[in-house]
This record gives sequence, C-alpha cells and structure tokens, in this order.
Amino acid sequence: MKKMMLALITGICFNCYSQIEITVFRPDFLVPDGNGYLDVWKPEFSSPPKEYSLYIYCPYTNQLLFKTNDINEGWDGNNMFPQLYKYILIYVTEDNKIVEIKDSFMKNC
Repeated sequence: MKKMMLALITGICFNCYSQIEITVFRPDFLVPDGNGYLDVWKPEFSSPPKEYSLYIYCPYTNQLLFKTNDINEGWDGNNMFPQLYKYILIYVTEDNKIVEIKDSFMKNC
C-alpha cells in the first residue's frame, strides 16, 4: 500500500506555525475475490478533502473505465482483465491546495 504524506503550513505567526498533515493510503492491488479485503480499489484519507475526483484508465488504450467524485465509492474492476491500471486522483485540501497524484495499481484474479 502506498502512503503519501502532504504537510501544509496553514498559518504563520512569530516563532510558531500550524500545520495540517494529510495522509493518503493507496492500495497497490485490487483483488476482487469476495473475501472483503481489497475487493474494491479506492484511496483512504486521514482527513477528508474538500473536493475529490478519481479516474481509472486502461493503460494501453487510455480508455476511462471509472470516474467518481464520491470519496466513499471505489472501483470493483468487475469484468476487467487482470493487468495494470492507471489512475489520477485529484483532491482539494482544507486550505484550498489542489493535489494531483498519477500512479498505477495491479488487478489480480
């Protein structure tokens, strides 16, 4: 599982600052075998973003396979071949920073 930490300075004062730390957990695999573990691929956040978009593509054709703006909705990969899939994750932090992550994961079974 990939882990990304993003530390943002949200306010500055004399000799002090406040900081929001957002951690994004991104699974390396999707294994839709019905056992309840990695059956759906979706990122998990340590604190919810203000806005969120997830796009999953076939890496060979660049065909969009899945799109959501719902942080609770994941992709189950039904009727898709075991292979590598690309994704783009875009979210907005509490202090309106836009973060974009482009990466991939493997679907097994």
